[in-house]
Amino acid sequence: NKSKAGIPKLRSTVEAVVRQDINIAQEVSIKWILFLDAILSERKTKSYMSLNEIRHTAEAAGIHSVREREEALNLFHNRGMLFHLTSTEKLREITVIKPQWLVDNLSMVIRDGNLHMFNRRDFEEAGLGDDLRTAFKNALASRAFLSYVWKNDQIDFFVDLMKHTMLLCEWDFKSGFYLVPSLLEQKFLGDVNDWLFLQSGLQCTFDFTPTFLPSGIFQRLICLCVQYSCQQVNSKDLKKPKLFKDYASIELRPGSKIHLQEDSELSYIVVSMEDDFMPCFQLLAEMIERINSELMGTGLIWDSFLQDESTGEFIEFEEARVHGLSPWFDTSP
Repeated sequence: NKSKAGIPKLRSTVEAVVRQDINIAQEVSIKWILFLDAILSERKTKSYMSLNEIRHTAEAAGIHSVREREEALNLFHNRGMLFHLTSTEKLREITVIKPQWLVDNLSMVIRDGNLHMFNRRDFEEAGLGDDLRTAFKNALASRAFLSYVWKNDQIDFFVDLMKHTMLLCEWDFKSGFYLVPSLLEQKFLGDVNDWLFLQSGLQCTFDFTPTFLPSGIFQRLICLCVQYSCQQVNSKDLKKPKLFKDYASIELRPGSKIHLQEDSELSYIVVSMEDDFMPCFQLLAEMIERINSELMGTGLIWDSFLQDESTGEFIEFEEARVHGLSPWFDTSP
């Protein structure tokens, strides 16, 4: 948007919403303000601060308890002043004080390889030519590739961050590689077996037409499914998933395969399965709920439909539950 059209209106709308936020008037102690000022003053020379640096900065501002320090950091995080996560040890060790540093480094991986091309010669000279091709052809990023594009700086932090945001997961089918579904570019054309399965398998649908299906939701669902699959006790017996930009065939458990398809124009995700109907549906529903609560601020709205095996029609979930639609709601004798 080089002309900056609509920017003033966007700015005024954001300001109006912020003024209505009751939390904007939240009172904090002078210690917290001193703590924040001291952190932000480091932006001139640093992109992030270590846990020890944060601890010393808090103590200098008069904050000595871990609980109060975390409360202050969580407030600053929620207000967008810094980036502070605590779900893993590696994430706890780093507090990002310059958000652009995050954007710049994540965009070294989450990028369109055709629009934002790397210098292939640099990768060849570093002995990573094959790693570059694998990343953008198969959406598989090697540890060596990630270390190179992140300049060997905070690799574990970024891997944990991308796992936390469901942008990356372990790929047990090739040692030392991670799956990055956002790099999948090839759309599904399908082979005979795939199409026969889609026609014969029983289906459920997650319909986002009450609003829309945002870009990246389907890729995160793929990420969670592959992660779930690889965490199974007997995951070594699983077949390697077939993955495309808008389609995935994944064996969740040995012998239990699902096919997922996204229609971004019609805003729905359809899933085909041959067994474990309700457990598979519930698992996928929980995954979408997780994406919604952890990443979308509960802003996603969707309806769920289950296919009637006898008629092929799709029945809204609650109606199907009330009528005990078979085989979805069959109970064991």
